[in-house]
Amino acid sequence: MFISGGSAGIGFAIARQAAIDGARVSILARDASKLEAAREEIRRTTGAEVAIYSADIRDEAAVNKAIAAAGTIDLLVSNLGVGIGKEFEDTTMEEIRFQVDVNIMGTLYLLKAALPRMKKASAEDGLPRSISFTTSMGGQTGVYGYAVYCATNYAVRGLAEALQMELHGENIHLSLILPGDTDTATGNKDRTTRPELTNLISGTSAMQTAEEVATLAIKGIRAADFNVCVNSQGLMLALATAGFSPQRSFLMAFLEVFGGGLMRFAGLCYLSSWYKTIEEYKGKTRKARK
Repeated sequence: MFISGGSAGIGFAIARQAAIDGARVSILARDASKLEAAREEIRRTTGAEVAIYSADIRDEAAVNKAIAAAGTIDLLVSNLGVGIGKEFEDTTMEEIRFQVDVNIMGTLYLLKAALPRMKKASAEDGLPRSISFTTSMGGQTGVYGYAVYCATNYAVRGLAEALQMELHGENIHLSLILPGDTDTATGNKDRTTRPELTNLISGTSAMQTAEEVATLAIKGIRAADFNVCVNSQGLMLALATAGFSPQRSFLMAFLEVFGGGLMRFAGLCYLSSWYKTIEEYKGKTRKARK
């Protein structure tokens, strides 16, 4: 297993759980000191050795070098989710480019480096390979204060849907991991700086730990699920926004077909609540300014 963004948060939790399960794990991140700390923590708690690669995901050459050094990859986890919580008008072009470069271009660099090797390995040994993208529920619905982040999530979803078609018959399965608000250091810091309205709206979904997300993510990947939902709200959104996403489960296909209308109704109820929150908040803000 090769995990980008594996030194902290959800990426680290996936790496640690995979090590517990006996997988050979490699993690990539930019900060060498955090990588060393992550490796030591996994070694201390699991007894497993983890390979680490320090590289900026925006550096194509560095990503290629890390992928080549990692050897055979059975599961690639593109755990890239840089989100800057700001209203669009307040977001600088530098912040926009940063999110696009990390979330989209970083994902493409990983794929271009790893996919040919994974296809070749699968053709030689006949074993399946998996590619997973950690996006978020921001790839299923727009979220106030995260216009650019949601745009990058939607881009990765489109990439995954199209690429799964191209890889049909190649014994390579793709998955989208779709967490909501998660209790991580980065997420907790972001919640103190993003718009207050974002926190009010996000308060309608329960917070999860990175370990909870990791356990459900690995389970979904092993089941070859395309949409890996880690909470009930994510499942509702998956049913409501299934569209042309691939589906390997007859049960989930049945729920999508016959439950889609109901989930659309539930989605409209959520949206109504969100828009009401926005209207009330902006109304109070306008009154305060007078």
